Amino acid sequence: SEALEVADGEYWRYALLSLRPERGDSSFSWADFQKMVNNDLNDTIGNFINRVLKFVSDKFDGAVPQPERQTPDDQKFISDVLSKKKNYIDFNYSLRIKDAVKEFLETGHIGNEYLSSQKPWDLIKKDYGRASTVIYNSVQAVHHIGFMMYPIMPLKSENLMNQLNIKGFINEMVWDAIKPGYKINRGAVSPLFSKIKIINDN
Repeated sequence: SEALEVADGEYWRYALLSLRPERGDSSFSWADFQKMVNNDLNDTIGNFINRVLKFVSDKFDGAVPQPERQTPDDQKFISDVLSKKKNYIDFNYSLRIKDAVKEFLETGHIGNEYLSSQKPWDLIKKDYGRASTVIYNSVQAVHHIGFMMYPIMPLKSENLMNQLNIKGFINEMVWDAIKPGYKINRGAVSPLFSKIKIINDN
């Protein structure tokens, strides 16, 4: 109960699975815990998800946009995300949970890098079709991240389901899990995570 007074129970689940001692000793520090929540969950996973869903809500009236031609950059992004999902599933079957959690986090990094390189906020002003493709792909990545999130943080995953307006996540290795035109739950779009302050950064 004291741990839950310090931070959300889902944050503890993520940290404990990330630090799980599978092939050697593991140590815990408050600094590491704070960094996991603030950097991994809030700034990486949460930032990507919220940027994408807010963009869909604000620029596409809450409807998943229709993609146009996929470029080599898009194809690499799709391949990278699905590869991470496959690794995540394989690691879970092998009971390499710590490695599976790492794949989950790295998928968030891939998503943020894709958005930063493609700049849909600029594209929407000059190339609506290209912006639509980038955001369509990003929504699919959010879905696959949600699938990976469920065993780690089930309550946060259910919150994401509500935001996406879906009943669950598919485990198949297919990209177009959420079809163009599908309406997300605009009223529910909000950050999944928030930063914590346990220790001073200095």
